[in-house]
Amino acid sequence: MNSLTVNLHLLMVSFYRPHQRRVRLVIEDSAFPSDSYAVRSHARFRGLDADQAIVRLRPRPGEDCLRTEDVVAFLEREGQTVALMLLGGVNYLTGELMDIPAITSAGHAAGAVVGWDLAHAAGRPGP
Repeated sequence: MNSLTVNLHLLMVSFYRPHQRRVRLVIEDSAFPSDSYAVRSHARFRGLDADQAIVRLRPRPGEDCLRTEDVVAFLEREGQTVALMLLGGVNYLTGELMDIPAITSAGHAAGAVVGWDLAHAAGRPGP
């Protein structure tokens, strides 16, 4: 395999298909720094303004972790604009375990492609 960053680029080449209104690429705000750089460069590669195309999901004020219900609410509210959601299964900074089934289901219901970076999830037991 390649480096994780190369693999993320390969994933985005295959699965990030911006079209008409569905151009947004969603990551968590506290994504691993090289993941953030990869996403930004890939948006630019597609001819998009990275500041407009990329959505960085943030926890509620005063909290450190994203709530599943907030991610699902975002998808219900704005999912028709999302081409690809790329989240870490476990956030490298907070150790937060994302609810992969619930978020994937909500993303698919919104018509988005959902990808999971499981690099920091290896060896972590489930709930």
